Amino acid sequence: QFSLPSLRVNEQPLALTAAATLGIVPAISAALTLPQGRISLASRVTPHAFIIDDAQLVLAQSRVKATGTVGRATDQESVVSVNGIVELSELTRLPFVPLPALEPWRLQGAMLVDAQWLGRFSAWPDATMKGRAQAEHLSVRDLPIDQLQCEFEQVDRTLRVRVPTALVADGKFVAELTLEHRARTHDYLAQ
Repeated sequence: QFSLPSLRVNEQPLALTAAATLGIVPAISAALTLPQGRISLASRVTPHAFIIDDAQLVLAQSRVKATGTVGRATDQESVVSVNGIVELSELTRLPFVPLPALEPWRLQGAMLVDAQWLGRFSAWPDATMKGRAQAEHLSVRDLPIDQLQCEFEQVDRTLRVRVPTALVADGKFVAELTLEHRARTHDYLAQ
């Protein structure tokens, strides 16, 4: 077990605590405390996979949990489930993932997310994904979106996103987007 109470990574101050237990299946646990929140991990390591028993990202208003198995070789598939509440305004200041392009969108509101992934992270267009997101109230560039239900699924290099119901500026909104991943381009159909 070790602790590093004051580190800086890319100008980001943080504190790290970690422990490893050696055995037939080694276990690793770690907690990273940042100004925005905390990241924690409880995992095991096998010769072929990194098993995530519990990984959590906790920010001021967001709480996201992940579990699953990540292949240790680039040609191995991973199976990961993610669920929790994401406060959209916090997406612009995620730890270690700067997303300044989202700032002009002025995203606001909490969204409940539940998603599953099966595939190689290095080839995400080939992966199988399935999930849903819902929110009582959001806003994008001050445009109110209420009672949002969103479903998404990716199979055979085709991503389908469906909004069966939502209210946008108090009007009923229904949408569907299909995106086919090609070798060099993407085909899409929006309704």
